[in-house]
Amino acid sequence: MANNYNNVDTTIMSFYNKSSFLKVKSDGFGIDRLKFTFGSTDENKKLVSSVDFWLDFAKGDAYVFLQDIISGRLASEMDKEEKERLKKDPKNVYAQPIRIFQGGYSAENAKKKNVRTDGQAHAKVMTVAKGLKYPVCFTIEEGPGKESPEGLIVPNYKRNPETQIRVTLTWDSVKALALAVTAHHNAYLAIKYANMERELKKQRSQYNNTKRATPSIEEMADNIV
Repeated sequence: MANNYNNVDTTIMSFYNKSSFLKVKSDGFGIDRLKFTFGSTDENKKLVSSVDFWLDFAKGDAYVFLQDIISGRLASEMDKEEKERLKKDPKNVYAQPIRIFQGGYSAENAKKKNVRTDGQAHAKVMTVAKGLKYPVCFTIEEGPGKESPEGLIVPNYKRNPETQIRVTLTWDSVKALALAVTAHHNAYLAIKYANMERELKKQRSQYNNTKRATPSIEEMADNIV
């Protein structure tokens, strides 16, 4: 009977607010990415919308973000932003994002994936900022986008994304997220390299066996005589 890998839970950690949630998952490790799944729910906890966002390990985004959390750099930058904001306007409680990550699909890929039918690119933006109820707020938003000269997919909307989901966390939760993902990714790499080494040893053994099984020129000459 075939294995149904779609039922394998790849969630590393989950965080829930009253009407939203955030999950970090490992199913992107094979393509050098960290997956964030945001969801919004109704009063009956039924899923209303869900948005996935990927941070790249290969380009360094995921590594740097996790390290900034663990080292305390992200917290320091949030405190600095808050002090500067309140100095300008003591009544301004709305923080500016400390981290902005952009992603999405080109117009061509958005059409192929049936994400959009209006011919536009599809933009996704994940931000991290100081929260109101809890210290840290992760936000995902998506909507029509356009391709920048640098090849990035940037939003083509102003303040009205088609979907926006916010999840607020405590610092302990954010640190746990970073530590758990780091541990899981290190374990994944350890297994990956162990498998690579095992395969290399197997190939070397097969090569050596083949080499021993092939007679030398002198041996072939002796057989002819």
